[in-house]
Amino acid sequence: MAVTGAVLRSAYTQFSRILSAQGLRSGQKEVAGLRCPLTCISVHLRSQQFGGTCGRMFSNSSSSATSSPAAELSTRPEWSLAATNSKDIISNIESKLGSADLGRLFAVVHVGGKQRKVTSEDIIIVEHNFPPTVGDKIRLEKVLMVGSKDFTMVGRPVLSREQVYVEATVVEKTLSHFKTIFNYVKTKGHRKYKLKRNEQTLLVINNIQLRQITS
Repeated sequence: MAVTGAVLRSAYTQFSRILSAQGLRSGQKEVAGLRCPLTCISVHLRSQQFGGTCGRMFSNSSSSATSSPAAELSTRPEWSLAATNSKDIISNIESKLGSADLGRLFAVVHVGGKQRKVTSEDIIIVEHNFPPTVGDKIRLEKVLMVGSKDFTMVGRPVLSREQVYVEATVVEKTLSHFKTIFNYVKTKGHRKYKLKRNEQTLLVINNIQLRQITS
C-alpha cells in the first residue's frame, strides 16, 4: 500500500492524541513500547490493511509497560517451575553426595596442558617435563567435571579443590619413541636428519575423592 501524505498526517495526528491522553509530551521518544511516530505509522498502516486500530494496540501495550520486567518474569509459570526444578536437583545431588554408594566415578582433569577423562585404575601419560619422581603420590586438583551413575557436576571452569580432587601415583618416567625430523632445501641440496624423544611420565589414577560441602 502506498504511503501518501494524508496517511502520514492522519497517523501523526493519532500518535499526538495518544501522547496527550497519556499525559506525555509530544517529543518523548519511548511510550509503552512505541519508539517513534514511524512505529505508530507502521501500526496504523497495518491496522488499515488487516483491521483493528492503532489506539487499541497502543493501549494494550501501555498497560503491560507499567509493570517491571522482573515482576513479569516472576509471575510466569515456566520460570517458577524452573526454579523449583533446580532446587530439587540441588537437594537431590546433596543427598547423593551424603550416601556411600556413588558408583564408579569419572572425572575430567587438566594435567600437562591437556584435558583427560579418567577413572579409577586408569594410566595416563604426561608429556614433557613433569617434576614428580617415581613413587610420588600427587593430587590433581584442576578438575573440570566429575560424574557418577546418577549425576554430573561441571565446573566453571574448574570445581572447588575442597570438594573434588583426583589422587594419582607416579609409576614410571621414561622417554617416548624416536620422532624423525627431516629438513630439506631443494635449491641448496640441504638435507638434515634429527631424532627426538620427549620425556614421559606415567601416572596411575588411585581414586577420585568427592566430598559434600557443609555450609
